[in-house]
Amino acid sequence: MSDRLYLGGFADQSFGETIAGSDRNSHTYLETQLGYRIIENFYLVTEYRYSQYNNENPEDLAVGFEYKVNW
Repeated sequence: MSDRLYLGGFADQSFGETIAGSDRNSHTYLETQLGYRIIENFYLVTEYRYSQYNNENPEDLAVGFEYKVNW
C-alpha cells in the first residue's frame, strides 16, 4: 500500500474435523491485519479475526503493537 502502511492476512479451511459443541465437520479461520509503521520497525496493528472454531464468539477485533525483526 505504501512504505508506512500494509495490509495482510490469511485464510485456513479444515475438513473432516469435529469440534465439541459444533455440528460442522469443516471449519474456517480468517485473519486480516492492517499495520502502520510508527518508526523504523515498530508498527501499530489492527486485526480482524473470524473463527468457526470458537462457537460462542466467532468474530474478534484486536489492536496492538508489532516489532519487525529482519533475519
